[in-house]
Amino acid sequence: MGSIVVTFAVVAAVGAGVLTGIAGAVERDDIDTSEPHDPPQRLLGVGAAAAVVTVLGYALPLYQGSDGTAAALGRLPWGWDAWGQVLSVVAIVVAVLVAMGARPARGAALLVGATVVAALHVLAWPLSAGRLTDPVVASGAAPAILAVVLLAVSAALVGRRDRR
Repeated sequence: MGSIVVTFAVVAAVGAGVLTGIAGAVERDDIDTSEPHDPPQRLLGVGAAAAVVTVLGYALPLYQGSDGTAAALGRLPWGWDAWGQVLSVVAIVVAVLVAMGARPARGAALLVGATVVAALHVLAWPLSAGRLTDPVVASGAAPAILAVVLLAVSAALVGRRDRR
């Protein structure tokens, strides 16, 4: 039953993304785009680091036990949980890319959402590690936590862009 709900949620999210893109295109018709507003190099560097560390955090397992390991993108074959992680990491990386060129308030909101998604991934350790015998933190925990921090810093930097 859960997979059906997730499937409908993904379809709804794609539909919402398409409609948001259309609405953004219509809204930009009234905006003067003759002068490019490139994001500062510092912001691009933090955003790129956040995207790379996020992918690394999802590629490595968060926790492992004596009878198994948490799902990770670097482990095959993928189950439903790994496919959910694929959707999460793609959404976060796309959010970072879009936020770099978005208006400050919208880019910051997008990155705050990406930070929440990454934080929920980190929270998978205390919430679901009990499924394994003798669970311990694995190699993906440090990059996943760093990804949350870098995404939050990116959100703050994008939000401050209009105050300069």
